[in-house]
Amino acid sequence: MSVEPLRSLLTGLGLDPTPREIAEILWLATRLPAAPTPADADVPEADPSRNPAEKTDDTAPSLPDEETAPKPTPTVPVYAPTAAHHSADAARPAARPVRLAADPLLPRQLDVLRALRPLKRRVPSRRDTEFDEEATLESMARRSLPHRKGTLLPVLRPAAERWLDAVLVVDGHPTGLLLWTPLVREVHRLLVRLGAFRDVRLRYLHSRPDGTPGLSAHPAPSPDRIRGVSEIHDPAGRRLVLVLTDGVAPGWQSPAVREAMRQWAAAGPLVVLQALPERLWRRTALPTVPARLRRAPLSAANTDLEYSGRRRGTRELPAGSVPVPVVELDPDWLRPWAELVAGVGPPVTDGAVTLLAARHRPPPPVADDRSPTRRLEDFHATATPEAFRLLACLSAVPLTVAIMRVVQAAMLPGTPPTVLAEALFSGLITPVPTDGSPAPTDVPHDFLPGVRAMLLESLRAHEVDRILREVSRFIERGDTTPGRISALLPDPTSGADLSADAVPWALLREEALVRAGLTTPAERIPSPSDDPDSVAQGTPHPYRLSGLITVADFSDVYLGVGADGNRAVVKRQPSDAYLEPDLFSELARVEAEALRRMGGRYAPPLLGIDREVPPTWLAMGYVTSVTGDAAANLIHGPWSSNGPSDDFHALSQLARVLAEALDRAHTAGIVHGNLSPHAVLVVPDTVVLISWVYAQFDGRAHAYPQYRQHATGYLPPEGYPQDAPLDPSFDMYGLGAILLREATRGNSLSHHPQALARLPAHLGGLRNLITRCLDPDPQRRPSARQLLAELGDLAAPRAVYRADGTAAGDRRGPWERLDATPGFEGVKRFLWGLRAETEAARDREVSGPGRPAATDRPLRHLVFSGNPGTGMTTAARLVGEIFHNLGLLDRGHVVEVRMTDLVAGYVGQSVGLTSSAVERALDGVLFIDEAYELHSSYGGFADETLSTLLTRMEQDRDRLVVIFAGLPDRMRDFLAAEPGLARRVPAENVIEFPELDPQALMTLLEGRLEEHGVSLAADAAEGLRRIVSEMHVRRNEGFPSAREMRILADAVVGRWADRVGRDVSEPVTDADIPEPYRAYLRVPAPDPSALLAGFDDLVGLETVRETLADLAGHLRDGQDLNERVLPHLLFTGPPGTGKTTVARIVGRLLHGLGLLRSGHCVEVTRADLVAEYVGQTAPRVRDAVHAALDGVLFIDEAYSLGQDTHAAYDFGAEAIDVLIGEMERWRSRLCVIAAGHPREMRAFMAANPGLASRFRTRVHFPDYDSADLVEILGRMAAAENYVLGPGVPARAAAWLDGARLSDPPAFDNARSGRRLLNLMEARMAARYHRDSNLTDSDLPVASLPLEFLPEDVPEPPRSGRPPDATGRGNP
Repeated sequence: MSVEPLRSLLTGLGLDPTPREIAEILWLATRLPAAPTPADADVPEADPSRNPAEKTDDTAPSLPDEETAPKPTPTVPVYAPTAAHHSADAARPAARPVRLAADPLLPRQLDVLRALRPLKRRVPSRRDTEFDEEATLESMARRSLPHRKGTLLPVLRPAAERWLDAVLVVDGHPTGLLLWTPLVREVHRLLVRLGAFRDVRLRYLHSRPDGTPGLSAHPAPSPDRIRGVSEIHDPAGRRLVLVLTDGVAPGWQSPAVREAMRQWAAAGPLVVLQALPERLWRRTALPTVPARLRRAPLSAANTDLEYSGRRRGTRELPAGSVPVPVVELDPDWLRPWAELVAGVGPPVTDGAVTLLAARHRPPPPVADDRSPTRRLEDFHATATPEAFRLLACLSAVPLTVAIMRVVQAAMLPGTPPTVLAEALFSGLITPVPTDGSPAPTDVPHDFLPGVRAMLLESLRAHEVDRILREVSRFIERGDTTPGRISALLPDPTSGADLSADAVPWALLREEALVRAGLTTPAERIPSPSDDPDSVAQGTPHPYRLSGLITVADFSDVYLGVGADGNRAVVKRQPSDAYLEPDLFSELARVEAEALRRMGGRYAPPLLGIDREVPPTWLAMGYVTSVTGDAAANLIHGPWSSNGPSDDFHALSQLARVLAEALDRAHTAGIVHGNLSPHAVLVVPDTVVLISWVYAQFDGRAHAYPQYRQHATGYLPPEGYPQDAPLDPSFDMYGLGAILLREATRGNSLSHHPQALARLPAHLGGLRNLITRCLDPDPQRRPSARQLLAELGDLAAPRAVYRADGTAAGDRRGPWERLDATPGFEGVKRFLWGLRAETEAARDREVSGPGRPAATDRPLRHLVFSGNPGTGMTTAARLVGEIFHNLGLLDRGHVVEVRMTDLVAGYVGQSVGLTSSAVERALDGVLFIDEAYELHSSYGGFADETLSTLLTRMEQDRDRLVVIFAGLPDRMRDFLAAEPGLARRVPAENVIEFPELDPQALMTLLEGRLEEHGVSLAADAAEGLRRIVSEMHVRRNEGFPSAREMRILADAVVGRWADRVGRDVSEPVTDADIPEPYRAYLRVPAPDPSALLAGFDDLVGLETVRETLADLAGHLRDGQDLNERVLPHLLFTGPPGTGKTTVARIVGRLLHGLGLLRSGHCVEVTRADLVAEYVGQTAPRVRDAVHAALDGVLFIDEAYSLGQDTHAAYDFGAEAIDVLIGEMERWRSRLCVIAAGHPREMRAFMAANPGLASRFRTRVHFPDYDSADLVEILGRMAAAENYVLGPGVPARAAAWLDGARLSDPPAFDNARSGRRLLNLMEARMAARYHRDSNLTDSDLPVASLPLEFLPEDVPEPPRSGRPPDATGRGNP
């Protein structure tokens, strides 16, 4: 080609380029993309000679944005290439191969060139010289001055030459060549363009028949053309060897290959250009370690690099090893390495190196016997999101490496080629044998059996079509970069074969093929779709009916095939129809008019109609996915069928396309009148509306409204009018009903407020739009255009997290969900430590690949100890996922069982049940809830189950993790009673699940309410906060906290939904709190003086009353500050001073203040708390505490718990320790009162520091004086219908004083008064018995009190002698 026309053109523009400038212009022109073709060129011009069809009265006016309805643009399917051979099956469609452009695999090439600039080093040549002008002039000057002569003697110097030459060594493994051949070409071209090397050679590394490595200039040479690896050895050290590989081929484990690399590294610089990203290097045969490298002053060889490792175990370079830098093909990796090799920049560089050991021992091969399903699950768990997304997209197309690259570029733009490599190296895609010899990138591939189907299920219903649409658009945009993709286009004139079941992977417009310089396919046969008016009226339909699709809209719906082979939908009147022909003809006319007005947009194109020849027929376009299958409607293939039903983005897209379709219809004067999921077909990124037989036009009523079905959940409350036109709001109600069904996944639609209440809050403004569309008042429903405008302003709201830490539509990984879950601190510590331990083990394997592995893996079994509702089941699922993520379990699933699933009622059956459960849990987690029931003391055959479990836990330690869960106290007893289990579960594997505090419970409650999509008013939030706090205070040991929050939230939402009806924007108020929960709302505390009214009946306790009154005031002030801490009291004083009675009053006082739920008093002594045998004391103390919860535990003579009984075993100290723990645990539900003599109680408090810090309120009970005791005696007597006669109080006081003086330790105040009363009763009876002269009239009346006389009071005891049974002192 001559450049003269270009020179002439530039000269005409006033330019005078040099030959070099013209060469640069031509070079640049080859790198620039082709100019885009205007969009108008893609639209065929309308034929002005064609007469439009005659319009009827129902013909729609022209739409404002178009003069005529556009025709569907013809497209050409593109198929994957097949092996070139002639088929004997003449029925197979013919095809011809073409080549389409593809993107480059090496991005940022200019940046890569800049990063390699340090290699442009020049050194003096040893062979070539050049003229040195300055040295020559200087020499001439020196010679001319003394000799006066100007003789010119030229001075030569060594010529500057490039320092290095380069050899690009490429992995010659077939899989590597298949994937990286385009990348190899680009890297080689880039090294040449760099201009830094004397020579750039390309060599492929192969394995000879004898197993030794060799080099060849050809990617697939014959064995005799493979030369030795010493070919590129340069003793001068001026050869750079760049090894481009992914390190996946098994040959990299060969000692011979590693020895060849050691030789290259000893002579000069050697670097590995790793095609894969760093995160995947540890899975290859060239694993790396982080290191710091320093270049030697006079050598660039790898053997002279100064190495210092960055990890423990690799600090020093292992003896005989050679460090080889490993870099990604990225400027940020290449620049530090280039500066290190060239000796410029920082003298020290941090990077990744692979260590070539002197004696490499390859690891033994491991057979991969996983099923395809297991491989897919493992890949999903370990791959990057981009790689798994690409794998899912590839399931929709036929597979060759070239097509895979195009799919990646179209669906994941900007992602590096390593994403495709990650998908290919998953082992899920394998080559398919062919008869021919196609190019490596055209070799057909396929998924392992069953994998494609599983991946297709992971895609949503419309995404398959979207993938092919995006691929087609990507190809049509065009690109002039090197690298092309083979493809087949249908062509009857070609000899190439096309499989009858071939699936296209793109649809290209013919204009795009013309722009690409391709000839168009053979002339197409005209079809009715080109011109629906070309079908002659009064003639049978020009379609061959191949089968009945369905029966709908009072017609038989057939699949028709036109003369050109294109499919169509043909509707005919059923032969046995009970409808009149005129009725069917009118329905067909209505649908045809609607299709004509829609013009093929959001509706099938109208192909033809004839109402004159019976039976009437109507033909429309056959709506399919690109794969050739019929497009599914929403009733069979929901828009988000394989994704979250409440996904904001998916529902917003569905709302947008439905609104666009209705806006077009309403603009054209059409009201659909029958919008439901049955009438919506799902096609790529949009919808197609069908079933237009009940449409109305331009505000005119339908001719046959009586046939419109009424029993449908998508019909508005106003119904389908019988004699009035439809309003567009009729369709908007159907749109809202469709969105509601999609969001709630309801099988049948219900517009009860409960259905709207199920819409989650994270739908944000979309939730309000759905509610407005379903408004009973048509005037308040938005129009389609208003809906589109409001959808444009919507944004995805923040995620709403559930009680277990997950979110609606949550895509977070297990580590993220673990960090976000409250109350899992123990689980977090265990799993974080496990991750560190696992990573350290892998580092040891990398640093010493030949080191023998441990024979047994540590046991990983766990015990979860906590109350119900603390998230133990959720934690078990996270443990399974994270064990799988760390590579410790192949699956990580969780099998949940209880004792009834493991223990049978007959001998031998328990072993079978347990073994079956273990087999189901292999490679995952076996979670046993309420595991303490497996203790043999529970009876049955639990011992068989436990014995089998312990055996399998030991045998299957590499494939099984068993988690035992249950209540804390019972799990402690279970572990203590089963030493075999304790040996298999280390102490650090016992994880406590603490109870959630009120703030955490409130967070769970609010999250649950947000899931329901409701907001809280201020009064409701405050009331619920008080209820949650009170529920936490009154909780028992098995309180299911998280579960109770879910129940409370659901109850609140139910009351709210009944109150607000359809107005779901209303917040939850205090009125929506259910009545059963209002009992938790504390009423204002009464005045403490009213609560202490019980002291009015007591004598001589004024100081005690004052102390308790001060305490009550302090507690009431704390309530005003939202403080709730129950006090523990210490009662000191002699016996009989009213301590037990006051303890009961304290219970009623705390109950009246709202601090205790019941306020009852449980009275115990040492005998009730301390047992005689080991292991029995703690349960006794806990039982007493549990009986006193929400009340008072009164311990009389509490000092006896700390006294030494001089027995072999005394468990009083154990009782004190357990009591202190229970007091701390139930500090908001329990008040403990310890009572006893002052002196002994002081010693008791000093014996244990924990007691003094908890009994901070001390109440002293003084001795009663004689007057108080006489008053108490009188009240006791009155209570038993006695009265003290004249002289009796004085004699009683004398007796009490004598008893106190005769034996002070034995005097017990009020109890001594009770003893005196008993003596007086006996003496009164004796007196009546002695006086025999008394008659019945002299005896007292039963209803009147008996009077004590002074003689009924015994004589006072004598000093030093306690009173006997008669009341006198002993002689």
